[in-house]
Amino acid sequence: MTTVKTLRIGFWNVQGLSPSKWDTVIQQFDQNKYDLIFTAETWFIDHQYHIQHPNFVISSHRFPRPIIGHEQSGLMLLASTELKSNINSAQSTSYTITLSVFGKTIFGAYFPPTLSP
Repeated sequence: MTTVKTLRIGFWNVQGLSPSKWDTVIQQFDQNKYDLIFTAETWFIDHQYHIQHPNFVISSHRFPRPIIGHEQSGLMLLASTELKSNINSAQSTSYTITLSVFGKTIFGAYFPPTLSP
């Protein structure tokens, strides 16, 4: 098991995960800038493509697709390939992702402005 002193975690509200935004996120791992990146409001664009990527860990649960407009929400967790091999577990709900790595729990959440209190 690898040990890490500091985890570099990013969170980006992408407002629709377009191909250019996806490339920017993946470049962060290629350039060794982050260990984990949460992306919010992916709207599940090209989701089947993204889940096959080596950096993909887990995404939030999907809502039924609206008749008009894009899919709602979409929280995705990506990890460096080095860190990914040390993730013990990952779980998600519609608005949260929780993972266990190096004996620690990391919780990411995105609550859209349209969510009722």
